[in-house]
Amino acid sequence: EYVAAPDAKTFDEYNAACGNAIKIITLAPETDGALDFIRHIVAQGTVVSVGHTGAKYAEVKAAMEAGATNVTHTYNAQSPLHHREIGVVGSALLLEDLYCELICDTIHVSVPAMQLLVKNKRADKLALITDAMRAAGTNETHSILGGRVGGVPVVVKDGVAQLPDFSFYAGSIGTMDRALRVAHVEYGIPLLDVSRMLSLTPARLMHVDARKGSLEPGKDADIVIMNGEFAVENVFVRGRSCLSE
Repeated sequence: EYVAAPDAKTFDEYNAACGNAIKIITLAPETDGALDFIRHIVAQGTVVSVGHTGAKYAEVKAAMEAGATNVTHTYNAQSPLHHREIGVVGSALLLEDLYCELICDTIHVSVPAMQLLVKNKRADKLALITDAMRAAGTNETHSILGGRVGGVPVVVKDGVAQLPDFSFYAGSIGTMDRALRVAHVEYGIPLLDVSRMLSLTPARLMHVDARKGSLEPGKDADIVIMNGEFAVENVFVRGRSCLSE
């Protein structure tokens, strides 16, 4: 009952209320009014991502032409690849200019499926994500997906958040350091490529690469220091160590 059609007026009201803080929106491009909505919010600098959708290839392509640039957690909650209709998954693999997100925890996506996506997408078009919800970094076994009011109860089991009846995943409890270890150590993706997928690629997707995503003069000095086992030892945000705060 919470599913709503894309509405420019509603978006403008929410964006104004939060000081234009909405940076990215996931939508289903097959819904009525989606293409005009995409054009409206892209013109304001908001990134549009295709996700939670049963869209066909033609609808994904139309969304891309209207300004959509990303696929939300590729493979998950979207139409699969079929030889007569390639759906969102096939579109993600085929359309070179589309950025793709990938939940990197070995649970949401199988190893062969990840390898297929990596084979088809360059490191500068693939962003590794966690899809983490509020239970990440805690020992909670019961939590809530979404707001405290109106949120969906979830159960955390076997390293993933799931609905109480275990019928669907409900986000993850993964962290970015875990994503790095999974991609590099377990999947064998070269470390430099993994680093790019975790830093510069998402920064470019979100249009903040002028100050984020790489270590260059003039950029924010956001740095994660890891040991040989890829465990986090220190984090610097804009040049200041979080351990010294």
